[in-house]
Amino acid sequence: MDFEQEVITKAMEIPEGGKVDLEEGARPGASDEKSPPAITHEQFVELAELDGKIRQLKEQGFEVREALDRINAEQQAAQNELNRLRGELEAAANEFSEKFQAYVGPFGIQGPVNITQSEPHYVTARGSE
Repeated sequence: MDFEQEVITKAMEIPEGGKVDLEEGARPGASDEKSPPAITHEQFVELAELDGKIRQLKEQGFEVREALDRINAEQQAAQNELNRLRGELEAAANEFSEKFQAYVGPFGIQGPVNITQSEPHYVTARGSE
């Protein structure tokens, strides 16, 4: 039994020997062998209104749960995409580092370097231009 059902069940608990009849046409009357116990029309209306409120709140709760599930799915998809991009970034940075070492490393320049954008692409240590 889920939480909502438990709350409704507890709210609808009937004293031993009692009965709640939410069917239209229930009439108040004394409990005797010929007629079953009944509640007043006002009591019926009150219970029916509360039952409607419970149904409405449950429906709203289900809608919110569905919205949260969609948001969580979107968040998971975004997290997966971020993880994929981080992996690609790491691979590209590693490839850059390897090629940089292969192309610039043989010059023996230490520290940050500048590479000119026009040909020939001179490689110089920063601050030594």
